[in-house]
Amino acid sequence: MRLVLIVLLAGLASIPAAFSQEALVAEHLSIKTAISEEGDVDVVHEIRANPAGTVTLQLLDRTATDLRVSYKNGDAAEYTAGNGTLSLVGPIQNIIVQYTLPGAVTEEDGYLVWHVRYVGDVNIRLPEGIDLVYANGIPVLLNGKEIACHGCNMALQYVHDEPRILHDAVWEDQEFEVEFITTSEISPFVFDQPSMRISFGAEADRFVTAVIPTGLLGPPYGVFLDGERIRSDDSYSNDEVGRITFRPASSGTVDIIGATVVPEFSLLIPLVVGVAMVAAMRGGRLTLR
Repeated sequence: MRLVLIVLLAGLASIPAAFSQEALVAEHLSIKTAISEEGDVDVVHEIRANPAGTVTLQLLDRTATDLRVSYKNGDAAEYTAGNGTLSLVGPIQNIIVQYTLPGAVTEEDGYLVWHVRYVGDVNIRLPEGIDLVYANGIPVLLNGKEIACHGCNMALQYVHDEPRILHDAVWEDQEFEVEFITTSEISPFVFDQPSMRISFGAEADRFVTAVIPTGLLGPPYGVFLDGERIRSDDSYSNDEVGRITFRPASSGTVDIIGATVVPEFSLLIPLVVGVAMVAAMRGGRLTLR
């Protein structure tokens, strides 16, 4: 079963005109990429057979090294290369094009980031152990799957061994464990029974995913920074836990408010799950496979 997520993959029109070729453009059977722990990206293009003649292939980046072009049986295939583009000499049988993008993943503000821009469909395998990533700021829970990026213009962010911070909360003499997945400090932590509110301090520009047992605090959720509602995503919530992800623009006090709240907050509860994701729709999507 595939889980399809609409994400902000805006700006396809901004991809360089080099993708628009007067010559025949190579048809793909697949584009597979694998990110190493060191931040290099291995790329494999599988090109569909084309008896019509020579075709052109745009690489994912001009920094490609260790280029190998061969037929499926391992024999070398004829090609010319220049400026991040290959000309595969026809007639074209099924051809495999392999290369590495060294250092494609860079560190930005404490996160590892790969900027992917490509017209075709790109499959992305993350390093082992990475389960939560952010695609243009939208959380994607992998659950051991790979990403298939359809019409890909994306900043893919993640953290190796992202810290998990645990806090205990008590409700009607029951103890619940609230988990935070974040590189931010979470302090102090307060759960207020009468207002059904969790409050804590968080740092600016750090993604925070709060995993809250629904027996403690149930959906729908509202997230506020110093009293002002901020964008959040709780599309991965289920009957047992709420998963709320947000990224404060400034350091301050965050309040997560659940379904039962004090009257002055009642009008601020989000009525539609995933409004931010719908607003971000621009014609691209991710599929987990």
